Amino acid sequence: MISQALLACCCHESHKKCGGINILDSTAAQFKNFRNTKHDPAEEIVPWGLALFENEGLLNWNKMVKPSAQDFKPFREANN
Repeated sequence: MISQALLACCCHESHKKCGGINILDSTAAQFKNFRNTKHDPAEEIVPWGLALFENEGLLNWNKMVKPSAQDFKPFREANN
């Protein structure tokens, strides 16, 4: 239970800094504050890098937009 909270705390701090963190720089008070206020044990832990790429609107837009064959020049062999 504590290790899950610690992992969630590290992911949360990484997301705030938009980069990696050193776990040795954080204090026990910061961890206790996170565990008591923001941590939900029932919630799934998603690393912050993956959370940025799971955008429903972007995924739907990528599915709808298909490249047109007219946008690309046809590939021809060097013989012709």
